[in-house]
Amino acid sequence: MEATARSAYDYGYNVVLVVDAMTDLDAAAHHHSLAKIFPRLGETDTTDNVLRLLKEARFRKTCSNVYQDLSPKRGSLLLECRS
Repeated sequence: MEATARSAYDYGYNVVLVVDAMTDLDAAAHHHSLAKIFPRLGETDTTDNVLRLLKEARFRKTCSNVYQDLSPKRGSLLLECRS
């Protein structure tokens, strides 16, 4: 997930990381990413809050393209949003 977020950030996307929908085999590394890395790459929030925002009309109108990157172990969802 971190590599996908870094790449999206590097390409100039507005990154939203859903913190309760990801994990790591190493708990210490996961905590470090949540506390130190992810806040630097984009916005962090919970699944409930992100889904609520997606349902709001103003957000739906600005997010036109959805990309899904699935790997055997985990998946991530990227939204292309314009402000």
